[in-house]
Parts: sequence; structure tokens; C-alpha cells
Amino acid sequence: MEICGLGDRLRGITFAVRIAAATKRVLLVYQEAPAPLEHFLSPTHIDWRLTPDLGIDPRRDLVESARHLKFRATVDKRRVDGHLRNGTLPLLPQRFVTIATNMPPTYRGNVSDDQQLPPVPVEMQGELTRALFKLSPELEAATDAALASVGVAPGQPFVAAHLRLGGQVGETKAIQRHLHNNTHTLVKAAARCARWLRGGLPANGTDASAGSHAGRARAGTGSAEGSSGGAAGGTVAEGWAAVIPERGGGGAFRRPPLVLITDNLHLREMAIARQLGNWISPNITPVHLRLNKVQNPHGPKPSAGAAAPLGAAASNGGALAGPAPGAMSAEELQAVIRMHIASMADFGILVRAPCLLQSRSGFSHLAALLGGQSCTALLEPSETNTAQLCPQA
Repeated sequence: MEICGLGDRLRGITFAVRIAAATKRVLLVYQEAPAPLEHFLSPTHIDWRLTPDLGIDPRRDLVESARHLKFRATVDKRRVDGHLRNGTLPLLPQRFVTIATNMPPTYRGNVSDDQQLPPVPVEMQGELTRALFKLSPELEAATDAALASVGVAPGQPFVAAHLRLGGQVGETKAIQRHLHNNTHTLVKAAARCARWLRGGLPANGTDASAGSHAGRARAGTGSAEGSSGGAAGGTVAEGWAAVIPERGGGGAFRRPPLVLITDNLHLREMAIARQLGNWISPNITPVHLRLNKVQNPHGPKPSAGAAAPLGAAASNGGALAGPAPGAMSAEELQAVIRMHIASMADFGILVRAPCLLQSRSGFSHLAALLGGQSCTALLEPSETNTAQLCPQA
């Protein structure tokens, strides 16, 4: 399945599950670029892997011999509706049918009731996502390391916030996902909501297993605190107010920390340098999932000075789409996998967070579905996300 980023791909897979069920076919997931999906996510209760014991040759059976369908959420709903109206999907004679899609998993079709796909209530989206996926062992380890790098201990409560602004390595288009066009205003709104969510977390020193699949934190009910604050050890950038440091003696957090996950390299550099008030962020370079070539170590590096500002088109930052994985050597493929595992620790942090602030993005929405947090909120309204909205100032 080769469509866009992680959110699009996982959303499309959950929709394809419904197509497979309706047409009485077996669902298999084949991701060629940047590497097979099982390097990043493992099956939970539904094994979707295309394994060698099945005797399926991707080139012969899937690329050359299969019937290919492509359903894009923005432009192909009529095509989906046509297949549903005509009843052609269950009647396709080919042994293998491939589908590339980022359709929302709840879409049933704008057709008569008896032609629609079986319903999937909104509350079942998370159950289906968790039945399909869990973080792979490699991604679990990378997530552990990323959290430890900012001082978040295992089991420690924290709030993670995701801001999808654009600017990550490998993106070629501008990103406009937020209603706020001003970065400062957006980050302040995120800080207010993150502190509100933090009111529902247990005190530090209490096990916060709510971010795992074993248990969930209760929804935040605390009131918003003062303005965004500055963490000890960093210089607060101009325009960002400093208040009481979040850390106490010995560097331990006095309150559950606020972890910022963003694909905007400039904002990321500020958070890493502790220049965004009380936000902390692991030193990770966000890389778009479409990249299948490791960044040239002698080429330009992503940096605060070179990163795209909010709303601007992103540069490749020295990284380009490379050859198909089948054309790579084993060493090249492993290097690509390591690059994406390191970057996808961001996703792991969002999944693990006991409390999660989502943006208008499939990346954090799928993290919320996989993490199953009840302590979650949406920064701005979204047509495809039914999470509660953050309180307005």
C-alpha cells in the first residue's frame, strides 16, 4: 500500500478490512516503501503479514496479475460508491485484488442502505486498530530511548501534544492543517489544553500505565493554569513567557511533563533547546514515511535555520526518495529501517502518552486509536475525529 504518510496508510488498512470482510476475502498488507510495515508495527490479533509460507510472489501475483483499485479519500468516493452500487467488488474474478486507499474506516458509501458496507460505530475504530496493530519490538525500544532522553522514566505520567505543521525531511508540499496561522498562538493554545489535560493525571511517582494497552488514564478535568512556562536549563526565546520551572531538585519533574511532538524542524529545535516554555522534546529528526534513502551525511542537515516555517513548503533537507527496497542491498535496507524507526519514536510517544493532545492529523488520530487513551482532546475541530475539543480560552 503506497499512499502518503503513516496516518493515511493505517486509516486505509482499517477501511480495507471492511472491504475484505464484505467481499469474503483475506486481507494481506504489502508495503514496499520504505520497508515492510512489520518493521514498525506488529500484528496483534489479526495477522495481516505477507509471509513467505503463503507462496505469494509480490511481483508476479500482485503487481502483474492482480486487479488494482485505488480509492483516495478526497477524490474517489464516487468510485467506491459505484462499486458498492453495482455490487462489483464481491464479483471480481481475480485471485488477488490490490487496493491502495486512505479512505476513513467509517465510510459506508453514499448509496442505498442495502448497498452500503456494514456499519462500524465510531467507538469501534479503536478496537479495530488495536486488533490489527501494536508497536513492533524495535519501535518499542526506540520509544523507550526517546522518552528516557528527555527524563521521562518508565511508568511516569506525562502529556504529549502533536502539532502537524510541515517541514519534516522528505515532504514536498506545504501543510495547512491548523486553523491558527500564527505559530506562537498555536503553541500557546496547545499549552493551555495540555495543562488542562494534565489535571486528570496521577501525581508524579504514581504508575501511569494508562498510556499502554493495559490501562487508561481518566479524562482531564482540571482547570487551565497560567501562561506557558520555561524549563530550567534553557533560554526562553523572545516572545515565549517564562514561569515556574517544571523541574525540582535533582532535575526530577515536579509535575507531569509536557512533551511536544512536531514535524516542523524549526519548532522542534526550539523545544529541544528548552526555548518553548515548559515544553520538552526528544532530539529526533522527523522523516516522512515516503523516504527510502538515508540522508547524505555530507549533504545539508536539517536545522532551525534551514527548516521551513509554518505553512511553507518543506525542503528535502538533503534526503531524496531512493530506489525500491528490492533494489537495495541488505545494508542499505537496514539503514533505511533504522532511520525510520528513530523517527517513528515520535509516534510511539503519542501512543504511549497517558494523556494525548491531538492535532488535525491522521498521525495523532491513529496514535489515539492505537493508544486508546480516554484522557485525550483535539486542539481544533475535525470532520474525521470525534475526540472532545480543548476548552476555549
